Amino acid sequence: MRGWLRAAEDREDTVSAQPTAAAAGTIGIGGDLTVNRMGFGAMRITGRGIWGEPPSRDRAIATLRRVVELGVNFIDTADSYGPSVSEELIAAALYPYPDDLVIATKGGMARPGPNRWNPDGRPEHLREACEGSLRRLRLEQIPLWQLHRPDPKVPLAESMGVIAELKDEGKIRHVGISNVSEAQFREAERIVPIVSIQNRFNVTDRESQPLIDLCEQQDMVFLPWAPIQQAERRVAVAVAAERRGATERQIVLAWLLAISPAIVPIPGTGSPEHAEENVAATAIELSRDELEAISKGGLPRRTDESLKKALGRSPPRESDLHGPGRHQSSSSRPCHRYKLPRHAPTIRLRAIQYLCGGYLTAQPAEVNERPRAPMICVVHAAEPAPSALAAGHSAEPCRSIPSAACRVARRAAHPGLRLLPRRAA
Repeated sequence: MRGWLRAAEDREDTVSAQPTAAAAGTIGIGGDLTVNRMGFGAMRITGRGIWGEPPSRDRAIATLRRVVELGVNFIDTADSYGPSVSEELIAAALYPYPDDLVIATKGGMARPGPNRWNPDGRPEHLREACEGSLRRLRLEQIPLWQLHRPDPKVPLAESMGVIAELKDEGKIRHVGISNVSEAQFREAERIVPIVSIQNRFNVTDRESQPLIDLCEQQDMVFLPWAPIQQAERRVAVAVAAERRGATERQIVLAWLLAISPAIVPIPGTGSPEHAEENVAATAIELSRDELEAISKGGLPRRTDESLKKALGRSPPRESDLHGPGRHQSSSSRPCHRYKLPRHAPTIRLRAIQYLCGGYLTAQPAEVNERPRAPMICVVHAAEPAPSALAAGHSAEPCRSIPSAACRVARRAAHPGLRLLPRRAA
């Protein structure tokens, strides 16, 4: 047995076990592979901008080993992460691999520099990418190889054609695709069987919901990338986290596991501690009320009823429950712009969202350029927030919202929330 894995099993005998990935249940991939439904995304074990070596190679290796200790047996990576660094670290940390470990990698992205991604779907590049991944991962066959993104300069049929050849040659066991539309999936599956789709999907970006439905119908796996981004943008997430003593990221992971049996979340981190937190989400069972509230962007029913009673009316609702899509303009919606102090901005964003029913966007660029500048918050809401609440400086009463409603929002959002902080003396 591998020395690091034997030591890990010995430790588990002497400490109280935390939830493992097995608590999420299992799912089949391609008819002959079975994995637990909590995976790991290995993008964040690289350097800043997903470029070069991580700040601590030892910590990256410790993270990879910890997720396997916790029952994660599905790891998603790509040749472009680093580039090459993520795959090399996986082999350094885990080879020889546990018998049940499924490594999924991707090819089809060129990396000219940090945070720069250029699609490259040329057949010669995809063949080179696949063969390079085989060498770095020390594998004779890649269990799941995915086209990272269709290249608009190369016909999809040409890209998928060479992937089919690589599968026929035995270098790829199963094929997946990433960052695709349903039409692109349909075109790809006519050339080679597809067992998985990996698209961006989280509480605020659900553009790929039809593809999740398709995965359920065709016994495929859906891998949501960026699964825990913008967790704070749903007030119901904050409420569920507060009630359960969990983090907001754990709540959205539990939500992903609950909304579809086809989903395998692949949260990424370079920290063993954060990996433990992510895996612990498998033990959270959200109520039907909580799931509905998170999905719709509103409040759990009890909190909503309390707020309605305090206001004397129903609170305003988001005109689009999921916010505008990436290709949808929000110019037709009422837009209110506020400057928020840099201290505890998230708490005030939640409060505004509770009381105005809007969804929120922020402009962090101004904060980065001017470290002491206030956060700029754009609120797309049916009605503006009370000026005293939005400004965060006034001690005057909140005239347009009854104080009882403020108390309801305060209790729901955060026990320490102060809707009307006084100006510092």
